[in-house]
Amino acid sequence: MCCIHREHLLNSHQELQELTHRIQTLKMEIGKLKKKNTRLQETIADSEQRGDCALQDANEKLHDLEHALQKARDKFTRLQRDFQEQLNNQLALETEITICRKQLKRRDCR
Repeated sequence: MCCIHREHLLNSHQELQELTHRIQTLKMEIGKLKKKNTRLQETIADSEQRGDCALQDANEKLHDLEHALQKARDKFTRLQRDFQEQLNNQLALETEITICRKQLKRRDCR
């Protein structure tokens, strides 16, 4: 009976050592996973920060482009107005020249 208890005790001791070893292995694995998780969270935070900076930069560029587009539209409108004014002046001058030529022809015909 003593041998049975001794054998049972040895088995229990061996099982306890195996479980202790397994627990240590799992603790090391958990530690590695925690470190990996920390690195991933840092990477995510860094990516979010870079993404926010890129978005802000893009919004600033968009604002600048919209402003430049509005300035270009305003300039185009002014140029169009100036062009129309020049066309009107040219038409008025051509009309006046035509009238003067007709008057000269009438004088020459007399």
